[in-house]
Amino acid sequence: MAEVSSYRPGVVAELAVTRFQRVKAGDALGKVLVTEPRILASSLAVIQSEIDLLRTEMKPVLTQQRNAIDYNQFRLDWMRQRTQLATARVNLQLAEAEYGRMNELFKENIVAARVFDQAKATRDRLQSEVEELTAVVGEGEQKFQQLQLTNAPDVTKITEDPLRAAIGVQEAKLRLTEAELSPLPFKAPIDGIVTMVYHRAGEAVTAGQPIVAISTLEPVRIVGYLRPPLTSEPKPGMRVEVRTRGLRREMGEAKVLEVSTQYEVIPGVLLGPIKFSNLELGLPVNISLPPKLKIRAGELVELTLLSDH
Repeated sequence: MAEVSSYRPGVVAELAVTRFQRVKAGDALGKVLVTEPRILASSLAVIQSEIDLLRTEMKPVLTQQRNAIDYNQFRLDWMRQRTQLATARVNLQLAEAEYGRMNELFKENIVAARVFDQAKATRDRLQSEVEELTAVVGEGEQKFQQLQLTNAPDVTKITEDPLRAAIGVQEAKLRLTEAELSPLPFKAPIDGIVTMVYHRAGEAVTAGQPIVAISTLEPVRIVGYLRPPLTSEPKPGMRVEVRTRGLRREMGEAKVLEVSTQYEVIPGVLLGPIKFSNLELGLPVNISLPPKLKIRAGELVELTLLSDH
């Protein structure tokens, strides 16, 4: 079994799988929003204010620098549009989370249809706004590339001019905020089936906290535990008799693959109804699967070490 988590704390923004759904290695399972949308909105508001301040400081510049001023003015306008787009995306993420929550509550008849329709209308309006601003920013980027100064192909590297240096700082801040706006996807590490969903969309997770668990479709080995004292020393290659439980007991022969070097606590499910203590130790042993014995992953079986003599 593999547990999928996020390497950064955040909020589950999207969960694309359900329990018992089959997945393949590399399939996208969902996304985690690693930055609080309200913090992003505050950062964007600060950037917007500083950009407006720069626009005001550009007015008293001398006439002979008008061409460069026009260029920087267009650049600031384009940055302002990008800021508005990032803000709209943050609001859209909040609206989508609210719409998803209202949708679940509406299905259970907890909220009225008017409240659900209002959340849906807000989500649709912000989605249209994001689409419109995306088109505007795309057009502005094309114009920005066409209006590059002939004597300075990359104006962001010009540090002699304090005004251009200040614009470069604000653009760097904006790029960082735009990067934090994108949720981090998490993917399936193995082929298998989703056996457990620990967190759903809208729930907060810490770094390394499992979000979903995926189990393999077919078992790969048997793990046995030998209680002390050991009557014989297990070694790789030893033959093992495997017997299933149930009304129709089936048998098969397997081999010891690996033997641990230390004792571990035996899982409680293997101890049975009669327990001599709360914690019992055993020596873990990896055993191969019998060739023609059908065993499900997680199934309990009986093991007997066979002597070669």
